[in-house]
Amino acid sequence: MHATPRTTTRTVATRAGAVFLTALAATFVSAPASGADTVIRTVVAGDGPFGVTISPDGSQAYVTNLLSNNVTTIDTTTGATTGFGVGQTPGGVAFTPDGSRAYVAQLTDGTVSVVDTATHTVTGTVAVGDQPTSVAIAPDGTRAYVTNRGSNDVSVVDTATGTVVSTIAVGDGPVWAALAPNGSRAYVSNLFGSSVSVIDTTSGTVVDTITVGNSPSGAAVTPDGKHVYVANVDDDTVSVIDTTDDTVHATIPVGDAPSGVAITPDGRRVYVTISGEAALAAIDTSDNAVSTAAAVGLAPAGLAITPDGTQAYVANNTGSSVSVVRIEQPTPAGSLGSLGSLGTLFGS
Repeated sequence: MHATPRTTTRTVATRAGAVFLTALAATFVSAPASGADTVIRTVVAGDGPFGVTISPDGSQAYVTNLLSNNVTTIDTTTGATTGFGVGQTPGGVAFTPDGSRAYVAQLTDGTVSVVDTATHTVTGTVAVGDQPTSVAIAPDGTRAYVTNRGSNDVSVVDTATGTVVSTIAVGDGPVWAALAPNGSRAYVSNLFGSSVSVIDTTSGTVVDTITVGNSPSGAAVTPDGKHVYVANVDDDTVSVIDTTDDTVHATIPVGDAPSGVAITPDGRRVYVTISGEAALAAIDTSDNAVSTAAAVGLAPAGLAITPDGTQAYVANNTGSSVSVVRIEQPTPAGSLGSLGSLGTLFGS
């Protein structure tokens, strides 16, 4: 994630590109609960890759490029890429649940582009607030929630009509919104307010404000809806919010300038981009233990995990590339691990 100023007069923070715009033994051996994650592919993107989203069917990834004002599309099977232009300074991007459309927030333009994903063309533009940074789509696909960093609010877009139906005031510098799996709550990271605003999406009101670490950026809700993991860029930590009482129940040191957050579909791991170390960290949700999952490109920002939980796509903001990381899957207790010099039992 990146951070830029709320207005054109505020100094841009550039902490390693992290603040918001800005596999031999000769016999069978027991395998660990999970193996090492591995970068299996590096894909060339545009200038300043930032946001990443993956289609619901897992067939393609969309990557926004902040500085070249376009989106790179990646075929997740072949790694082949195409691209198309959008507005100025595209940041957050999200697919609708049916995968037919994608929404791209454009910070400089104060707009959101609506993209037909079958043709990779922009079919509409929605004017929102000042400096929109991220988009979250409701589980039923009827609403898009857009964080506007410059105007300290969230625009709620009716996806059927392409119009803003309400504007919700939140904290100082909202840069990311994460929705509960049932869509009942939106959790908004306020970069300059060191807080998370909790929005009741039925009433369209803020029902709680949670103090977290300094410069909260990316956030994600676990599949069971019980916890929210929030990356705090300037504290080098991740805050864990318990949604039953909207309080921080754990603060986890993870590394220099954590930025993006994504959670595996089984809820077993939380992945965090560590922008200051060009790395991807993994948090085990059973005990909040942290490990370095993989070395990636320079200044990793956004990331997304495929629907089957086998790969993570990481946007390397300074490296103009996307690292594709294979996520090792847990081996059931008592199962066979590796087969001597033949390598992994079930292939690479």
